[in-house]
Amino acid sequence: MSVSAPARPLSRPALRWHGGKWRLAPWIIDHMPEHRVYVEPYAGAASVLLRKPRAYSEVYNDLDGEVVGLFRILRDPVQAARLAELLELTPYARSEFEAAYAACTCPVETARRLVVRSFQGFGADGHNADVATGFRSSATRNGTTPAHDWRNYPGELA
Repeated sequence: MSVSAPARPLSRPALRWHGGKWRLAPWIIDHMPEHRVYVEPYAGAASVLLRKPRAYSEVYNDLDGEVVGLFRILRDPVQAARLAELLELTPYARSEFEAAYAACTCPVETARRLVVRSFQGFGADGHNADVATGFRSSATRNGTTPAHDWRNYPGELA
């Protein structure tokens, strides 16, 4: 099925995710057959699901409860706004990144910590609370830096 415009216009993925299909999503969507049901059993950041036209029935699932919890927060306008506000107030800082590995019982704060680990962590396991990765601190590359990307993230999430 060829798509002229995404049904849900997004300018960036919800998370930096190992195996994420953000850049491949348009190509994948263009090569999908017509369908009424769409299932993402190992959805992660759901880059294809969130960029494709809606199907009659869509199923999102992932074994990682934190990422499922993030999407629960995003579907509630009040909690999503609170998450965006907290992220806006979160500096791009090594201490924030390290603190994001601590366990938490508040769903919105858990989602914030997942996003911090995902975007501020280096490598594919940045989102993983069980595997601490390094802090992404590149400031010398051409184009945007991780800190610049982080500055723009909260507004694009809401």
